This record gives sequence, C-alpha cells and structure tokens, in this order.
Amino acid sequence: MATTKTQLDAEKKKKSVNKGRASTMQEGMKADEKKLETVDGYLRDLFDTVYVHRYRDVEEKIRVECVAALGSWIVLYRKMFLEGQYLRYLGWIMSDPNSPTRLEVIRQLKTLFKQQRNIPALRAFTDRFRSRMVEMGARDADIGVRAESIELLDRLRNAELLEPDDIDTIGRLIFDTEARVRKAVAKFFVSNIEDLYKLSTEDFDQEEYSSALPELDESEDFMSPSQAWIKFKCLAQTLGSYDKDSASDQADDHH
Repeated sequence: MATTKTQLDAEKKKKSVNKGRASTMQEGMKADEKKLETVDGYLRDLFDTVYVHRYRDVEEKIRVECVAALGSWIVLYRKMFLEGQYLRYLGWIMSDPNSPTRLEVIRQLKTLFKQQRNIPALRAFTDRFRSRMVEMGARDADIGVRAESIELLDRLRNAELLEPDDIDTIGRLIFDTEARVRKAVAKFFVSNIEDLYKLSTEDFDQEEYSSALPELDESEDFMSPSQAWIKFKCLAQTLGSYDKDSASDQADDHH
C-alpha cells in the first residue's frame, strides 16, 4: 500500500497526469485500506477473546509465551500494537509472581526501548510504570531480573526518561553485595558520571577550558592538571553522596 501511494504521488507530480492510471491506483489503495481495516478488526477480536485471558493463565509457561508474543506483535505491527491499550499488558505483567515471566517482559521492553523511533510512543507507558521498573532493578527477588532491569533502565536514562531520584537509586547499586548486579550497573554508573561532568563544564569556554586543562594522555604525568581531575571530582562527589545516604539509611534502621 505504501508503494502504491508513492507511485500515485509521483504520477500526480507529472506535468501530464495519466488520469486513468491515477484513478486505478486510487481505487486500489481504497481496496487495500478496506482489507487492512478488516484484518485489524480480526486482530482486535482475537486479542480481546484470547490474549486478555491467557496473559494471566495459571500455567506459567503460557504467560511467558504471551509476553513474548505481544513483544513480537509490537515490533512487527507497531502502527497497531505500539499503543497504550496494548503496552499496558507489559506493564501489568511486570508484577507477575513468576520470575521467568518478569524476565521475559523486561527483555521485550529492552527491545522496544532500543529503537529510538519508539520512544515518543513509550513516554506515557514509562510515566505509568517507571517506578515499577526502578523497583525491579533495585529490589527484585531474582538476580537475573535485577540485572536485565538495570540494562533496561540504562536505555531509559539514555532517552532522558528517568527522574534524578531514579538515577540515584540505580547508581547506588554500584555498592550492591551481588557481583552480577554491580557488573550490570557499571555502564549506567559511568554514563551518569559522564553526564555530570558535561553538566559541570557546559558553561565553560571550551577553547579556554581545553587550553587550561588538556585531556590526559596516557604518556603524561597524572599529577599535571587535566580534564580528568574534573571527572574524578564528579566521581568523588557522587560516591560521597551515595555513601552519605547509605550511612543515613543505616542510622534510621537502628532507631
């Protein structure tokens, strides 16, 4: 249908339009649109009569398959399924008691958030379910789910869909007792430090800044002033803030 529309537009731009050919293409487009509406209707009926009951099936494997299927449908037919009325099922299933089901929904969301063109359509979903995604990264009972959730949250951070408190909550996991969690959060943490560095230097005259504090070359003496000093300051401030908050939380627990 898209090809026909392109051909029709090209035909209309000609100095001498072949009206018969243009009319035939228009009729063909109308017929295709009617067929598509029929197919869409079948898909909606199928979703309403089958999926809405099976996504919460008592059988865990069926719930996992439902999540994977919905993720595939969104990718294959985003015009229809990349909408709140369908995305919400992925949000609801994040609270499934079965860890493989929660893991599958996070993996499907990672795929969706990887595509930049999907971000505008995912904003409302993110606003609604962001706190749950952060909670899964910070406290899910399954380590694998936590690690995957942190990777998902890194994609949300890249899309500027996280609040400062969310970033701090995940950033503090650099101190987590689980090695797999610390490894998963490393990229998120480093990116956060880089963002803080850029924010700290954005008002500087870049030419004067580079002249006063050149980038550190591996062959140079680390004791010589360089831009790395500013980055380490950002790192120290962040770690100090996290450590202070951790100590405060522990003091509250004792009271």
